[in-house]
Amino acid sequence: PDILILDEVLSVGDGAFRIKSGDKMKEILSGGVTGILVSHSGGQVRDMCNKILWLDHGKQVAFGSDVQMLCDAYEQFMATKKLPEGEEEIRAAAEALLKE
Repeated sequence: PDILILDEVLSVGDGAFRIKSGDKMKEILSGGVTGILVSHSGGQVRDMCNKILWLDHGKQVAFGSDVQMLCDAYEQFMATKKLPEGEEEIRAAAEALLKE
């Protein structure tokens, strides 16, 4: 395929299956396919993505290539349920997670 959309598919099955599936997806993506991964798993996003779009109730919270920072901010949001607004609050949320 030219574009591969994966919607929470890598979170099913046992550990060995998830590893095998993840490795296969990385192999496919390294061949030049554009992939869209829909996931709530920060680990999967950190491992497989080079850009991230964070949506909340259909509205864009953030978009960018600093996947680690955006995942940190998302994890802080999940812990506090305080949705950051704007780049400054997103960076502050990411930094707060790292301090914990």
